[in-house]
Amino acid sequence: MSRRITTSAGRQGSILVVTHLFPSDEREIRGPWVAEQVDALGRLLDVRVLCLSPTASDRSAVRRSGVPVTYRSIRTRFGRGRIGLLASSVRYDRALAAYLRSDPSVSLLHAHFGMPDAIVAHRQAERAGLPLVVTLHGDDAFKVLPRRDPIGRALRRAVTGARAVICVSSAMAEAVRAVMPAVDPLVIPNGFDDALFRLSHEPRDLGLLFVGMLVPVKNLDVLLRAYALVRDRVAMPLTLAGDGPLRAALESQARELGVAGSVRFVGAQSREEVAELMGRAVALVLPSRSEGWPLVIAESLGCGTPVVASRVGGIPEILASDAGGILVTPGDVGELAGGLVEMVERPLDPSRVAAASRARPWSAQARRIADVYLAVLDGRPDAAETEIEP
Repeated sequence: MSRRITTSAGRQGSILVVTHLFPSDEREIRGPWVAEQVDALGRLLDVRVLCLSPTASDRSAVRRSGVPVTYRSIRTRFGRGRIGLLASSVRYDRALAAYLRSDPSVSLLHAHFGMPDAIVAHRQAERAGLPLVVTLHGDDAFKVLPRRDPIGRALRRAVTGARAVICVSSAMAEAVRAVMPAVDPLVIPNGFDDALFRLSHEPRDLGLLFVGMLVPVKNLDVLLRAYALVRDRVAMPLTLAGDGPLRAALESQARELGVAGSVRFVGAQSREEVAELMGRAVALVLPSRSEGWPLVIAESLGCGTPVVASRVGGIPEILASDAGGILVTPGDVGELAGGLVEMVERPLDPSRVAAASRARPWSAQARRIADVYLAVLDGRPDAAETEIEP
């Protein structure tokens, strides 16, 4: 059962997590790291979730952890362009305001992602007199925050107005400080579900594996070209688990490169299915040109499966040693191809791979986030003397 927050001043209340990216029955793969975080937090505190998304349907649900989730659609008829973003942000603002009016127990807002979540949550937190915590996950810190347009300025105002800013990697925190030297973000990496992504002793019969959205930032065209260069030396299939707008183009590219017979597109997978795939893979490949703290790297290492990944974002921070994998320059086809060959020729020691990870389970990371909430509510720089009511 979730527990009400009790600060050192005796104030009680609940945490409202606000985000546009959260799993639902229709789209289980959307933002699983946010869901797993709130599940872990729900064992410590009274946490609720408000998911405001163009793809959501209006409804309420309760997760198996006991955390209640409210979904509200902010879909408009203006599509995904600038006008559509503005219109959906207006609906986001109104829906959040309505929720806060309906639930006076909310004591703190926690916005996941910068745009539109932190921008809108900052406006409503100021109106309601509530403290705001913001977590930045990737491009919101690396690309949106430095922008000199109204969106960039609005995000900088939100970050300035937040009582605590959490970044999921040190690289991201450095990017924030470079733009906003007066802001000192906390670095709390995402955790992983160690009950699901655990050391596997299954036969490694799957070959190479990619898990993620089939979108440009993942550099999957580079992966296919690298794989085609060394297909004969690698002598194992490549499985792409995930879906997205590039699927048809990537399937066509695989045919043009002559590797369609060795490349499997298996579509979106459940969390349990992803864990099963990782436990059977020889290596996970993540050739992205940009990442925050990619959960798939932590999950793969938790399964004892090494990685071949780009040297970007928080990825080097997750790997404690090269026993966990090989880092390559993003976009370099030859270097990625060499990394694939080197990895498949290595003897695989799953226990040694798992030990090379700096990632921690959600049970540990949730406690750190709960301490941030309590420190913010108490107006303290740390949470050393604040306890959670048993």
